[in-house]
Amino acid sequence: MSESPKLKPLFARQPIYNRKMKVVAYELLYRESEQNSAQFASNTSATSNVMAQYFAEYHPYQQVMPVFVNVSNEMLLSEAIFALPKFAVIELLEDCDVSEQLVARVKELKRAGYKVAIDDFGFEPKWQALETGVDIIKVDIPPGSDFIAVLAQAKECRQRVHKQGGFAEFLIEKVETDHQFQLALLNEFDLFQGYFFAKPEIVSSVRPAPLSPNALSLISELSRSDVQIEQLNELIKGLPELAIKLVKLTNLVEYKVVRKISTIKDAIIVLGLKKLRQWALVFALLQDSQSSPAVMHLVFLRALIAEKLALKRDLPSEQAFFAALLASLELIYLSDCREFIAEMSLAEEVKLAALKREGPLGKVVAESIEVSLLSQNKRAELPQELYDQALLDEVYRQTDRFISELQQIQGS
Repeated sequence: MSESPKLKPLFARQPIYNRKMKVVAYELLYRESEQNSAQFASNTSATSNVMAQYFAEYHPYQQVMPVFVNVSNEMLLSEAIFALPKFAVIELLEDCDVSEQLVARVKELKRAGYKVAIDDFGFEPKWQALETGVDIIKVDIPPGSDFIAVLAQAKECRQRVHKQGGFAEFLIEKVETDHQFQLALLNEFDLFQGYFFAKPEIVSSVRPAPLSPNALSLISELSRSDVQIEQLNELIKGLPELAIKLVKLTNLVEYKVVRKISTIKDAIIVLGLKKLRQWALVFALLQDSQSSPAVMHLVFLRALIAEKLALKRDLPSEQAFFAALLASLELIYLSDCREFIAEMSLAEEVKLAALKREGPLGKVVAESIEVSLLSQNKRAELPQELYDQALLDEVYRQTDRFISELQQIQGS
């Protein structure tokens, strides 16, 4: 009997409304407990956690509601900022150092298609260099402040920004009563956020259920470079659900043959050892996960990039595929899967690559993740070994094929 899935808080989200009381975006807030309050060592670590746990769920081109994310100075000026999808609204924190470098980065982000907001705006003179270049100004209501006076300051700021050719929308934070909302409406605010509308809602993850002894044995065998068909045949026989999925796979157009499948070994022969290893790993590790096609696209993309890079370096490509797949489990479960992976009896080089990015395979896994997160323009700046357009085109075709096959299996 399997254990009940364990829930782990990932982040909280708070809706943002327009003047018609319609939710038009969410702000993401870091959370690590059910207390629904932020507890973190630094803004950079909080941002990194939210980015890893939320944005990995969506493909960069998927149409979703905009989300506001707090970004520290360090994160803003790093190349990691370009890993965010374009539906992210990048929030500059109140303690940002408004340097020439930061102003230049904001302009670069705007040219790249991102929206930028100033968070907890308190009308400090330092922001004037950015007021006309950002998309949203979030006006803060500090505790004990005069609400009416803040509204008057915001009105004066809006007039100045628009007079100078700025286009920023004004959002008022910490709206707690209907009276405050009505006053903000009268003072021409565009967007609204606060407890009057909704408190932050905690979003939790599901930890992967423990694998059966048979599944663990299969995964252990698949992690070896000298895997044997006879041994796989015996192990798959002990996993009926996996066996059924593999047989279904042989009935897809790409694999369909005149000869009928009557045994597991027949299915292995039809699929071929390489394809069997890939799909057996996917089915065994996914269990009953219902991850979106976008998530699975990113997972497969990383695994296939790792496989191709390993081939170019004369490394075991099957192990590279496996290690990258393990390293991406957190995208599927939106959870830290290191303990889950550590419990498996894996080839040492695969485990080190997946958990610590150590060794030649670990380097391949790290690079596959890096390449998968970069935009096409940024990929072009990589060394030739990492950026091979023909190779990437083939990887994308294979990834699309994987997703199509997976959807057919899950839907049948």
